[in-house]
Amino acid sequence: MSHCQRLEGFKMKLKLVKFASALCLGIFGANSAAANEIAPDCSYPGAERIAGIEGTVTLAITVATDGSVRDAQVTQSSGNVELDRVAEVCVKAKWRYKPAMKDGVPVEAKTQARVVWKLPQ
Repeated sequence: MSHCQRLEGFKMKLKLVKFASALCLGIFGANSAAANEIAPDCSYPGAERIAGIEGTVTLAITVATDGSVRDAQVTQSSGNVELDRVAEVCVKAKWRYKPAMKDGVPVEAKTQARVVWKLPQ
């Protein structure tokens, strides 16, 4: 379930909380030019889940004019290569945004996303 709150102008803040076998929380920058509309849960990697590995991945993302994530690159690692890789793949493949607008026309925008991998207590 996602909750998107307009702060002012294009400023957005999104909190996404999903519960499954693990919690995957994505938080988008308050100065984001694009609002996250659909942010499906990322599947927790099995070996990392079993080993109890948690971490936060920060990604630089490019939102295309159609709202898809055209590019996502890890800018701050979780400390685990697989958590980083799955976060990058998940955001690019599954997450969709309402594109930023300029003069009433959708434009490509860059923003940041965080995926927090946290196991339920």
